[in-house]
Amino acid sequence: MSKRLFTTAEAIAFIKKAPRGSDFAAYVRGDAPIADDDHVFPSGLKGYLKISRSAAIKLVGELLISTLEARGGRIPIDVDTFQTGTKTISTYWIG
Repeated sequence: MSKRLFTTAEAIAFIKKAPRGSDFAAYVRGDAPIADDDHVFPSGLKGYLKISRSAAIKLVGELLISTLEARGGRIPIDVDTFQTGTKTISTYWIG
């Protein structure tokens, strides 16, 4: 996997240039309250959602507010590539 950090415009262009047949996935993380509200495990719930290219473009287009991006905030995207038979498949992990 190769992780890179992108501005909003760079992330949109990067996803648009992804090879045909690529998969896109968004990481999902959340706090997990256990038993009561006093005991919370930060990022205790983790998973991912497989999304379409158009949903990936929309997601990265709305992920950062302009103020955060101006302060150096970036969108992390990991690319995982594997071979299956004669076909190469890339998965773009957003988040």
